[in-house]
Amino acid sequence: MAPGASLYLAKVSTETQLSQAKNDMVAAGVKVINHSAVWFGAAFYDGTGAICATADGATQAGTQWVNAMGNHRGKHYLAIFTDGNADLRHEFTAGQNYNTITLAAGSPISLILNWEAYPKTTVDYDMYLYNGNPDAGGTLVASSTNKQSGKGTAWYYLPIETINYTPATSGTYYIEVYKVAASTTHLRFTLFSTGPDLGIKTTSSSLLQPADCSGVLSVGATDLNDAPEYFSSEGPTTDNRSKPEIAAPNRVQTSLTSSFAGTSGSSPHAAGAVALLMAQNPGYSLTQIRSLLTTTAEDVDTMGFDYRTGAGRISLDADGDGFNHESDNCPLNVNPDQLDTDGDGLGNACDLDDDNDGLSDLFEIAIGSNPLLKDTDGDGLSDYYEVAYDGNPALYTPGRDLNPISKNTDNDGLWDGIDPIPLTYNYNDGDLAPRNAPNGVVDAADYVVAQQIVLGKIQPTAQDLARGDLYPPGAPDGVIDLPDMLLLLNRVR
Repeated sequence: MAPGASLYLAKVSTETQLSQAKNDMVAAGVKVINHSAVWFGAAFYDGTGAICATADGATQAGTQWVNAMGNHRGKHYLAIFTDGNADLRHEFTAGQNYNTITLAAGSPISLILNWEAYPKTTVDYDMYLYNGNPDAGGTLVASSTNKQSGKGTAWYYLPIETINYTPATSGTYYIEVYKVAASTTHLRFTLFSTGPDLGIKTTSSSLLQPADCSGVLSVGATDLNDAPEYFSSEGPTTDNRSKPEIAAPNRVQTSLTSSFAGTSGSSPHAAGAVALLMAQNPGYSLTQIRSLLTTTAEDVDTMGFDYRTGAGRISLDADGDGFNHESDNCPLNVNPDQLDTDGDGLGNACDLDDDNDGLSDLFEIAIGSNPLLKDTDGDGLSDYYEVAYDGNPALYTPGRDLNPISKNTDNDGLWDGIDPIPLTYNYNDGDLAPRNAPNGVVDAADYVVAQQIVLGKIQPTAQDLARGDLYPPGAPDGVIDLPDMLLLLNRVR
């Protein structure tokens, strides 16, 4: 995306390492940070918390942070805790106290539950995983029961529960969310899966940090046909801010993979686009760069902004002529007029053959024909046909090729387009004898030669045709036949 860009790499696994990596890159003069990673549970995906402090801090320092939205559109659930039957369990739908997920034996899975009570809470929810319907004898296989309602050293103040589990058998598993007491406050909570989709899901607000941060350029994924990817996380943020800003392609080849799918593949495309725009517009602020990126985007989903692709799929105006790649018929050549003489989709500014006649513009200029007209002299024959008359379109040879800038190459009064022998002067006088050396007199001897040609006893030469092809008058048809004999007979009489 950005040839020649210098790359700085950082490996992080903690919030502290992420912050330090950001500080190091800003200090090194890095102008664009791409973060193809997401973080669970550090905040309620509302633009707050330490992760957003780090990402937004980069933008405030003049470095644009670009982030993947996440691939959790079907792996997310969001709701206010509801307990209509007072059994302490959340109702995922009316009368149903569980969500489901289909797991494969040996495949690890993480379930992350967090609720809207950051940074510290005494509201206590727990999470349980069963290998069957808990209301019909299912067995508890995993749980997370941090003591948010605890005291002293027993108090776990973060509003998060996490189950990490590797199933021994494949099948449908059941997830329950409990409140620890009847008096526990009902808050909004999210449930994420790092593996298969949830049975009951909420596609909206399925983005993850730091894609929710206000200073971050968040990127969704589109396929190569410009359709939003089914897995690409959606906005808005949980505090109802618009995300993502933009979308970009994924499922592309890299040096390590034959197909790189996910918003982790989309985000670097957008980061590269930001770098290109910065290089093209060195005086622009980050706000101006972001505006330029979004205003030139190709709208590929719901008209206008939408929560799957934002302003649309990235599309740049590399040559700065006011037309982005989707509409520019010469994306690398400045051509604000967008002229396309031959209508082949390539503008004149980048079309090597503007009139699409098979001869390059440079070749036509060299021989004097008009590169914007297929038939420069208007004789009914294309420039290519006339130049290639001898079988070689790569070379114009006078005397063997027709003249593309003259209607009448042989100057006999007949346009090349209707002249059956356009390189031979058509006398049309009927003087055929003696053959190959006519005597200038039209008489019975000429009629005899014509008769022998019509009867097939002799084959006409180019000179025979030039003199004996009389019909139709003024537009000979390239053969000597009975109508020509009749006209010749009249001349003999």
